[in-house]
Formats: sequence, structure tokens, C-alpha cells
Amino acid sequence: MTVRDPWLAVLTVLRVKGRGDAPALATASGVPSDACAPLLADGVVRGVLAARDGGRYTLTDEGRRELAGALERTPVDRAALEPLYAEFLVLDATLKADVTRWQEARSPEHLHAVQADATAAITLAARLAACEPRYEAYERRFDAALVHLGGGDERFVAHPAVDSLHQIWFELHEDLLLVLGRARDS
Repeated sequence: MTVRDPWLAVLTVLRVKGRGDAPALATASGVPSDACAPLLADGVVRGVLAARDGGRYTLTDEGRRELAGALERTPVDRAALEPLYAEFLVLDATLKADVTRWQEARSPEHLHAVQADATAAITLAARLAACEPRYEAYERRFDAALVHLGGGDERFVAHPAVDSLHQIWFELHEDLLLVLGRARDS
């Protein structure tokens, strides 16, 4: 699958992440780097994005308005996303509990539970991608985190400096809330 609307994908990722450099935004959005960089440059010229020190981009107020309008106009099968979101919430409780247990004990059993959650997240992201192709990027990111975990790099459970399972999960949650038009506390 390919990203149906690269600009919407980049705007959404910036809204979800808060900020990011071009390579991280390309990875998170599923937009190829050679297509992402010109989108970012154009966004800065149009005042939709701000370029910060260190090559990090953020949404401006105008960018937030543009994203809101784009989300309203985008044909997403929200009826198909609703039951998947319900499944997300069930896995959300499990994943958070397993990550917390792993953080407290750092045992192989707890790591195995987190890896099983990552596998479930990959499957769910693939099903989400059937409704909206840009969710395929989450599937790839979860898979990469699982590979790193399998290789012994435990930072990929919940470390904020890498594209960890917990970070990707949080971003997917924010993305789903945006698309479904919900607030986090509802």
C-alpha cells in the first residue's frame, strides 16, 4: 500500500509527534524521504509549518487549521475504524500493564509479554491499514521495534529517544483520536 495523501500523512504525524526532523517524519508518515522533504519545505513557505533549530519542524496555528480541514474532507471509513478502535482500547490496557510490569521487574517473562503485545500491535496496524493506507507506517514501525527487542535492545520497549513500542503506540492512539474526532479523555 502507499500513502493516499502524503501531505495529510505528514501533517498528522507532526500533530501527533509535536515536532520532528525530516527523516523521522518520513519514517513515521510512510512518505518516502525524497517526497517528504519538499512537502516540509513547501509547508514552511506557506506558513503551515515552522522550521526550528536542528532541522525540526512543528505545526503552526495555520497548520493545525489546515490539518483539521483535511481530516474533515478525507474519505476514511470511520465506521470500519470504530470496531478496530475498540480492539485498540483492549490491547491498550494489556500493553500498558505489560510495559509497567516489565519496567518494574525487567524479567524475561515480562519482556516476552511485551513482545507478544508488539506482535498484536502489528496485526492491528495491518487491519487499520486496510481502512486507511497510511496506517501501514505504524505496522512497519511496530515490526522494527519488535526486531530490535528480539535483538536484545530493550530501549525499544519504552525509551523516548528511540522509536519504541510505547512511543509508537502512543502516537497511534493520538492519530486514531484525531481521525475519529475524539478527545483523549472520552
